[in-house]
Amino acid sequence: MAGADVYVNKGMSQSDCRSGRAVLGGFDAMECDWRELFRWITSVGGAASSEYTHNQGVVMPADLWKDHILTILIEIVQKDVRSYKASFVQGKGTSRQQEYDDDLRNKVLDWLQRIGRFLNSRYHEVGAEYSRTSDVQAARLIEKTLRESLDFPDSQPAGRKEIGIRSNLPYYRMLNAVHCIKERSDEYIRMVEEGCDMEPSLALLLTFVRNYGEIVRKFNRTIERLPDFYFREILKARARACIQDRTFVSIEPSGGCSNGFFLEAGTKFKAGVLADGRELLYGTLSREFMTAMKLEAVHSVFERRGEVYRLPVDFSDPAFETCLFPENTEAVLRAPCGWMVESRVLLLEEGERSIRLLFRLDGMQASSTLGQGMQDVAVEVSGAEGWICKTAVLSLDSSEDVELSCSFELDMQDAAIVPCTDALHGLESRDPIVRILVDCGVPGNEWMTGAVFSAVRIEVQASGIRAISLYNELGELDASQPVYPFGTQAERGAWLMFGHKELSFKKWTEIELRGVWNRLPQTDGGYADVYKNYPAASSITNASFRIKTEWQKNGQWHPCLRDGATEPLFTLSPETGRLQEDAVIPFRRQAAREIALDGAACEAFEYHRDRTGFFRIVLQEPGMGFGMEAYRRLFAETMIHNSRNKEKRQRALPVMPVVPVLSDLSLSYKATAEINRFRSEGVELSRISVVSGFVPVDMKEPQAFAWNPAGEHLLYFAFRHAPGVRRVRMYFDLGSGGHVVCCAAGGDGVLPVLSCDYGVGEGLWNDYDGVAVIEDGTGGLTRSGFMEVELPEDVNARWLDRDGLFWLRLRVSGDVGQCLAVRCIYMNCVVVEAEGGDGHSLPAGTIQELLEADERIGAVCQPLPGCGGQPEETEDMVAVRQSARMADRRRAITPKDYERLVLERFSEIEKVYCFPQRKESAPAEVRVVVLSRQADSPYPWTPAWKLSAIGNCLAEYASPFAPLRVCNPEYPQINVACAAVMKAGSVDEEAVVRRMCRRINSYFSGWMASGSLPELGWHYSYRELHSRLVNDEDIVQLHQLSISAGEGWEDYVDVQSDGQYIAAKKPWYVLVPHITRIRLLPLNAGIGRAEIGANFIIRNSYERQEHA
Repeated sequence: MAGADVYVNKGMSQSDCRSGRAVLGGFDAMECDWRELFRWITSVGGAASSEYTHNQGVVMPADLWKDHILTILIEIVQKDVRSYKASFVQGKGTSRQQEYDDDLRNKVLDWLQRIGRFLNSRYHEVGAEYSRTSDVQAARLIEKTLRESLDFPDSQPAGRKEIGIRSNLPYYRMLNAVHCIKERSDEYIRMVEEGCDMEPSLALLLTFVRNYGEIVRKFNRTIERLPDFYFREILKARARACIQDRTFVSIEPSGGCSNGFFLEAGTKFKAGVLADGRELLYGTLSREFMTAMKLEAVHSVFERRGEVYRLPVDFSDPAFETCLFPENTEAVLRAPCGWMVESRVLLLEEGERSIRLLFRLDGMQASSTLGQGMQDVAVEVSGAEGWICKTAVLSLDSSEDVELSCSFELDMQDAAIVPCTDALHGLESRDPIVRILVDCGVPGNEWMTGAVFSAVRIEVQASGIRAISLYNELGELDASQPVYPFGTQAERGAWLMFGHKELSFKKWTEIELRGVWNRLPQTDGGYADVYKNYPAASSITNASFRIKTEWQKNGQWHPCLRDGATEPLFTLSPETGRLQEDAVIPFRRQAAREIALDGAACEAFEYHRDRTGFFRIVLQEPGMGFGMEAYRRLFAETMIHNSRNKEKRQRALPVMPVVPVLSDLSLSYKATAEINRFRSEGVELSRISVVSGFVPVDMKEPQAFAWNPAGEHLLYFAFRHAPGVRRVRMYFDLGSGGHVVCCAAGGDGVLPVLSCDYGVGEGLWNDYDGVAVIEDGTGGLTRSGFMEVELPEDVNARWLDRDGLFWLRLRVSGDVGQCLAVRCIYMNCVVVEAEGGDGHSLPAGTIQELLEADERIGAVCQPLPGCGGQPEETEDMVAVRQSARMADRRRAITPKDYERLVLERFSEIEKVYCFPQRKESAPAEVRVVVLSRQADSPYPWTPAWKLSAIGNCLAEYASPFAPLRVCNPEYPQINVACAAVMKAGSVDEEAVVRRMCRRINSYFSGWMASGSLPELGWHYSYRELHSRLVNDEDIVQLHQLSISAGEGWEDYVDVQSDGQYIAAKKPWYVLVPHITRIRLLPLNAGIGRAEIGANFIIRNSYERQEHA
């Protein structure tokens, strides 16, 4: 049974504190109930009388009137039926149930025996007429009622009231009999008094106690008037006047008021009509500035398990509450942090592509340990089908300056990299974008938080590009088909021109035209064998064919190599010198010459004289080209010669030159772009903001590479129409948000600490000077209230982001678990007070207009109900207040003093416990545990700001040498598991499990179901819980019941142990059950297998004695 007699401290409730009982010096008023006085006198003797008194012939009152019906009746009347019933219910299912039944039965039998002796004595005194006396009749009625409670089989007599749930039980029949006698006690007492033969001594005693009771009653009334006299004449106590109600009014400036205005003190608002017909008005208390600035967005940013999360806060709907820093992050978005690079050099539509971003780090020296253990980062590329997610490899390049390299690749199957569109990417951009998402919280990347870079260089490489615009002397060619690069004649000066739109706007560093040569000479000598019979070309070899590479600019062709240098057309094998089929024609940019970028990129990239992005291959050597003209001339000469000469002098016909064909054409190139503090080569850099998307950066100053949010809890506020504002004042309407107290510990009043900084543009924050939270009425976001921030100077336009918003960042440090959820945040919220009100709270939404119209004000609303008002005190309220004042005497010495002081000054606290503690290893302290209910919280819980206020209040009255701690109760969990055998025929296992869960929860946490407050320091009987579970109608036997509270706690598994109680380790703990498993077994369940040392153990005699 949960023991009410084992409390360390029962505490004090609000009703106990305000009961107003009349006491003087700690002594209760004297007893004036004659029945109780009569019982006291008649009970003197009996067990209290000693053998000495009997031997001396002293007769005690209990011996004189023990068997008289009046004594028996008063003894029955003074029995507390409710306490008997409560004790029996609590002991049901235990050995105490039978003890209670036997105890009441013995009392009833004793009363019947004494009534029988009374009737016999009256019969001998009066004779046959004794049955007509009223006292005998009363005795027989009482005897009948008691006897029927013992042997009445089926039904109760008419007119009896049922006080038990099951009246057919013997215990409840006996209890019903006592209850019925108590109800008719006044009638029975009158019948006994009307008996003409009452014993004189008893009649004298009866008269005495009644007179004495009346005298004591008059005396008590005199004592009860003393506090009133003391209150009025000594303390001069007076009823407190009505305290006017206060509330908040939110004001929205009209559209024409762009600079804000002052609302003067005393501005009146209509608030309805009072009961006496007067108009109720509310007025402002001070002069307030109404700003035109509007709150656009609020975001919460926090770190959980190495991940950064961003939670948009809904601050406009009072019906919805947003928890600022939730532990459960399943429905919370991850907050990106890093950089966004936008450049046309990133436009890569096809082929195999690789991208490398290099950040030039300032102030860092290359070392073997720098960057060691760096982890890869995630990147996102704007693709034609949405964002392409890749993993980039980080490395440090220290060849010249120390650069942080971020490189990744895209294969042929990846979509084209294109500019962003709102439909696919959520934003619009002119050029493609790469986003680098940096997480400095992972091991190996922590050093990046201190890294600063001054330049960013982009290096791209593409290969396998097939969509090439191809031209030669014959016109436009199809690059997907084999082509004669220099035409069919291939004379010196023949050219092949190609272009690609990506090259028209990129600063390329290297280009290669790749393909496969077809129709090459198949001899070992190659072209040397072809031209050996050519008189003018006998010295031509495979290496004789050289080309000139050129690129077009402003309608002119410029050589890629200096001084008109040429390059070989064919690739020769280094071992044999034979021609290779792989064609690689490189174009290399001269470092000293800048390339003008063409801003016009079109889908159909056609040749134009003024267009950039076209390149030309000109056949420079040999002078005869591939010799088609020389071949025709030599062929004609040979034929003429042969026609004039005999066969012996004839010449061999020349070998026809082989004009090569180029197939499988593809383009490869490398390009670069850079942004630094001096110039930007078509690159735009933006910092990825955790809340505002991205912030453009112009690189005039070095930039911090990354931000490490480890352990940070931040609130971001976005304001519109902010320029010119210096003070930001907001009202936070906070709620519990379903706040559930952590079962492991209770709060101890340590408030979170707030600090503030503000955005100064380009994603930078001013967090080092001048920003002050000059008012924090929220107590670190632990209660509703005002918050005002003062900036070092007025907001200027340079601080706004690309959307015209000014950002304010609030940093929350300390125990953020104490922060409440946000319902609403109001900008122009002012306090108004009732004028001539009755002290009652004004419902929300009542105030909607001013008494006198003001064109500067667009709308008025009252978002919150009134608070703080109190009606005028009544006499009873004054008496209660002064009684508490006399009881604690304005000092905290005893635990009751602490409890009474808290309840007197904080009416919202429902119960208080004070635990003076002594510690061996630390100084002693006084721990005050407070209990108050919160909406949407199953456990009594008091916010941290209220705990802090209680501690400050008690410190004024307590000794400075007694350390004080005010906290919530703690709610440790205990794990409960059981296995039970079901009755045969029971089929609804789910219903049985639900009933057993309810029994376990109601035993440990019955206060939660009843809506009451928990009692601290309770002990719970293991056997009683076992009995409650086994008494289920569908349970035959309970095989196992285990209760465990974790490390450092005792486990309970033995149902046979009497006196085994489950107790909390500390007196301010409230045990909360956590049902881990309920297993239902069939009727024939038992041990399926016996294992030596596990479930089959034979103890020796010594062990059995020790166990016993």
